[in-house]
Formats: sequence, C-alpha cells, structure tokens
Amino acid sequence: MIKATSKGNVQMTEVEIASHIASQPTEAELLQQAKDRKCDEIDKATREAIVNLIGSEAKQRNLLAKYNDLLEKKIDGVITADEVTIMNEIKSAWILVEQTVIDGNNKEALVQTLETIEQVNAEVEAVTTI
Repeated sequence: MIKATSKGNVQMTEVEIASHIASQPTEAELLQQAKDRKCDEIDKATREAIVNLIGSEAKQRNLLAKYNDLLEKKIDGVITADEVTIMNEIKSAWILVEQTVIDGNNKEALVQTLETIEQVNAEVEAVTTI
C-alpha cells in the first residue's frame, strides 16, 4: 500500500516497488520505440518527397492509369510520337519515385542497426532528409 508519511514522503511496499519497476519500459523497449519513431519520420519524409516529385496520391494513380493506357496503345501499335514522349516522361518520373522509396527503405534499415537511443536521436537530420 502506498502511503504518505508525516514528512510528506511516500512509502511503498516491496511488491509495489517491484510492480512499479516492472511497468517501466526496458532499455531495449525504449530503443525500439525511438527506432519506430525515426522510421515513421522517414516514411513521412518519403511520402512528402514523392508528392513533391509526382503530386497527390490521386495524381499518382491517374499517371499510372495514363501510362497503362499508353502501354496498351503501344502494344496495339497505334501510339503516336507525342504519346511515346508522354509515356517516357511518366516512366522517368516513376524511376525517381522508385529510387526515393529505395532511399527511404535504406535509411530505415540503417536506423534498425543503431545500438543506442543517442545514436538514433543524433541521426535526426541525417536519415530523415530524402
């Protein structure tokens, strides 16, 4: 039972102390939480970089649909030179998106190799900038 003494101090039983200590996260849990937060930051930075490259998710879907339509025309042999140019521009933009995703994944993998919370915190700028 937790009780206050006449001097205002708090006294706890051994069971309460053990329970309190057990409820505190371990160093390993704190480290993993820091890594998870850092990976969330990297994911957010990656998504923002993709939006900056291509546009909103709706625009991304529209570009993929357009590319598929042009690919079908190419397969059918009815694509124009202008459409080939558009198709190549979409493909070039998508290569940049793929590289951005790869970079983000590599940064997350790097975060998972860090061994201390201090290392994770020190890597704020280095690994979240895409």
